[in-house]
Formats: sequence, structure tokens, C-alpha cells
Amino acid sequence: MSLIKLPIKIHKLLLILMVLSFSACALNNDADIEFPDAEKKLMMECYLTPGKNFELRLMESNSFEEDLVLQLAWNADVRISSDDSEIKLLNILNSNRNTNYVYNYGISKLVPDNYSGNYSLDIITEQGERVSATTSAVEFIPIKEVHEEGNEVKLSFCIPENTKEKYFSIIAEGEYDEEKKLIIEDFDGSNWTSQDVELSLRGNFQDWQNLKVKLLHITSHYFEFKKSINEAHDANIDPFTVPTEVSSNVEGGYGIFTYFTIDSLVIR
Repeated sequence: MSLIKLPIKIHKLLLILMVLSFSACALNNDADIEFPDAEKKLMMECYLTPGKNFELRLMESNSFEEDLVLQLAWNADVRISSDDSEIKLLNILNSNRNTNYVYNYGISKLVPDNYSGNYSLDIITEQGERVSATTSAVEFIPIKEVHEEGNEVKLSFCIPENTKEKYFSIIAEGEYDEEKKLIIEDFDGSNWTSQDVELSLRGNFQDWQNLKVKLLHITSHYFEFKKSINEAHDANIDPFTVPTEVSSNVEGGYGIFTYFTIDSLVIR
């Protein structure tokens, strides 16, 4: 894993790079962001999920005066390989209708279920620059039970005995006053000794409608990436905090190439 030191005014850029944020982006080629003295870099995001399409976003930063312009990078050769296959992603601008995630490389082929090996990413740009990354697949872990207690939603599940990656995200989704609501919390379970786990989220859930809870089993790389983004955002809020380091598992650029599974239950 490589660490990229970024200036303190980073939070606007990080909002673009966050995945598990599933942020909505405009369908255009560039975005102007304050980012003094930025050097040209390749940035990417790719989140592999069983049963979903292979999708990837590749961007390039260019510094013009005092602005950082993020442009989608086109005409690259993008390949994702597993132990038994290789897939070439097509260069096409699209948006995931469920997450509003904008990507510029993808294919209709689905990420297979029950795969337990590794995935490798290899990108060669039109200019000959190379970006690579690897990620392990994590097993699907189903939600065992969900219930509400006051202002808490409690979720339980069982971790298989030989599970190596014990990192999780819990997402609560709902609506309040005709607005979408979202609460996300990440958990590092690397030191947990019990296989039976109960986690909780706090919020004014009693006022929400259409409440749904999701359990994501994520990789350590993804956990560290999300954690570093949150820390960088907090550092920007506090002007006396030194610049933070954003975690990346990408060689030749920065960003995240990862795999996660997801289970969900509708509470009401």
C-alpha cells in the first residue's frame, strides 16, 4: 500500500474520490477544484461487487494557475484479470442508475459470485503511463438479524471461522421530510475474538421512512482508504492540523481498487 501526501485543502477532491460514499456526479468531463501547486497525477476508483457490472473511473489532474482540473482520462487500455479470466473494459461514459456513480470504463459482464481468489488491474494510458493494483475477494456475509432499540439500529451477523479480512461497513438508508437520509459507519474487526457480532448505528431512525440497513464486508485496503479520507476531511476543518496522508493501493497513480460484498434488509 502506498501513501500519498496531499495538501490540507483536499476535501473537495476527496468527495469525488470517495466510493463507498456512492456520490452523485455530473455527467461532464471536468470539475474545477481549488488545489494549489498540484502536479499531474492519474486517479482512479474501481469497486468490484458480486452480481454487479465491472465499472471503473479513471481521471487525470492538471494544474492551471491555482485550480486543479480533474478530467476523465480516455482511450486507455484497461484490463481486470482473475485466476482464470481476463476482461477488457470498454471506454464509455455512463452512470450507475442505482448509485449515481459516474464511470468512463465498463462492461456489461457481471462480477461472479463465490470467487475466492485475487483480482489484478492493469491500465496503460494513451501516453504510455501504467497503473496497476490488486485486490483480494472477500466472502459474502449475510445479515443474521436487525432490530430497532430507541435511537439505535442493531445488526447481527456471524463471521466464518477462517475469514482473514474482518472489516465492515454498515449503512442505514431512509427518508425524512421527503429527503434521503444516510448514515455510514466503518468497523475494524481484526481484533474481534467472537464469530458472533452485533453492531449498532445511532440516529433519529424513528422519524425515518423506508428504513433499510446494509452490511458490507470490505477489504483492509478499502477500510484504510475510507479512514484516511475522513481524517483528511477533518484536517481541513481544523486549520491547525497538519496535512494528512491518503491511503492508496494503486501503483502509478492513486485511488482505490477493491472488492466488497453486500447484504441488505428492509426494516420498515
